[in-house]
Amino acid sequence: MIKILFTKYYPVEELQKELGNQFLIESQDFITTENIAWEKIHSEIDFNSSNYILSSVRSAKLIKELPETAHFYVVGEKSKEILEERGYRVKYWAYYADELTDYIKNNFSEPTIFNFFCSQIRRETIPTTLADLGHSVNEIISYNTTSKNIELTSEFDVYVFYSPSGVNSFVEQHEIAEKARIFAIGKTTAEAAELQLGKKAEFPDVPDNEALIKYIKTRLNAEE
Repeated sequence: MIKILFTKYYPVEELQKELGNQFLIESQDFITTENIAWEKIHSEIDFNSSNYILSSVRSAKLIKELPETAHFYVVGEKSKEILEERGYRVKYWAYYADELTDYIKNNFSEPTIFNFFCSQIRRETIPTTLADLGHSVNEIISYNTTSKNIELTSEFDVYVFYSPSGVNSFVEQHEIAEKARIFAIGKTTAEAAELQLGKKAEFPDVPDNEALIKYIKTRLNAEE
């Protein structure tokens, strides 16, 4: 029986229902996040700018009490949906940060200020690329991300990763067998997994959990 470790917690019974009983599944959170108080976040916003960038669902869920003139540029379809449900205008969204910075490069010819909601652990793609383009990025830490100590009692055949932070937390504590397979929710996480673990990571075309589960099921069942 193939043993699969999900490095983000989902109820095992739900995963089992989606994947099938031919797999033995374990699910653990390898990172934990803690929100910053909205009052502190709000105090750090540069209201000289109406442009806001966010790259996570967690940041999207925190947004409130911003002007109707706020323009959002976001990574992730779910983040877009959350903001639009709250009445905010999402001018552009992308699956990945590099797609978002390409849009800004092609649509902002003058130096512009962007408020960027992020974790204290974040990749360099957005702030570095925008700075290189001559824009100003006001980084606002909206939540903190920390590693969790997870004890594993066995090896797994398949490892599933959801973020570069989750990859880093795993690598700090564990190794994987040479024959093990790696799946990632998207391109960015796959790149982090390949760099840290030295193995190719497989990922679906659409970076969300539903697509990932279907992709894993298809790939593993096709090779039984």
